[in-house]
Amino acid sequence: MAGPQFGVAIQGNKTPAEYAALARLIDQYAFDVVSVYNDLLFQPALGPLLWMAPHLPL
Repeated sequence: MAGPQFGVAIQGNKTPAEYAALARLIDQYAFDVVSVYNDLLFQPALGPLLWMAPHLPL
């Protein structure tokens, strides 16, 4: 049985540089999941996730 997993979710209203900085910060902690809210009034989640991906381990 696997233990609990922890994630962090970010709102889709930041710049690419802010997403990169957040990804580096998130990488310092033991989060298992990173997600971006895909809210109607903000940009789609795919862009922010792609901007964060190079800064997060697989």
